[in-house]
Amino acid sequence: MRLEKVRSLLARLAQGQHVDESPIEADESLTESERELGRLVLPLLRSRRSLEKELGEVAGKARALEAALDQMPVPALVLGPDGKLLASNRGAVELLQGPGVPYPLLREAWAACTAREPGERRVALGGLGKGPLELRVVPMAREAGAGDVRVVLLLRVGAVWAFDRARLSKLHGLTPKEAEVVEFVALGLTNKEIGERLDVAPETIRTHISSALLKTGAKNRAALVSVAFAALLGLTAGE
Repeated sequence: MRLEKVRSLLARLAQGQHVDESPIEADESLTESERELGRLVLPLLRSRRSLEKELGEVAGKARALEAALDQMPVPALVLGPDGKLLASNRGAVELLQGPGVPYPLLREAWAACTAREPGERRVALGGLGKGPLELRVVPMAREAGAGDVRVVLLLRVGAVWAFDRARLSKLHGLTPKEAEVVEFVALGLTNKEIGERLDVAPETIRTHISSALLKTGAKNRAALVSVAFAALLGLTAGE
């Protein structure tokens, strides 16, 4: 094979000038061995371009997710389907006093993600002060483009967070009253306590919760909490 001809051929293929083998076969200036090289290289280049496109899309989604997380008033970790830490927001970096995540916390966060039933887990870590943390998992819906990525919120036990009721209503078609009740559920209030705050009977609160479960697709009260926290991300909670 001629070295300069091979270099020219590889350069044309790398630049995407050939998307199939027909131009290679039609180029009479190529020898058979040069054509054979082109046939071998072309599939590899197609795979590379496809991979580069996929990686670009994933990177774009990751950047969008990180930007959304940094807007949250809640410290959060993002774990991949294998339990590895993918990202953490500014709130988590401040809480943990650096970008590193202690292994006991990461272990408990993954255990919360893989629990059979959604719910909360508590973990006490030395050096952080102000008592233990409460871990809440926000499964990301597949339409959000996150696959099996999980967001784990790091909440101070007893902390109160301001939810965006308007966003919650928009995402799930809840009435303003249903969104308010879901917020109180996420804050850990019982039906009786919510009823006392809103000056209505617990049975009315139960009706609002039943309607919210139906509209959001949440299977139980714990899953409804995930829905409320997912709204902080502007997302719907997945299974």
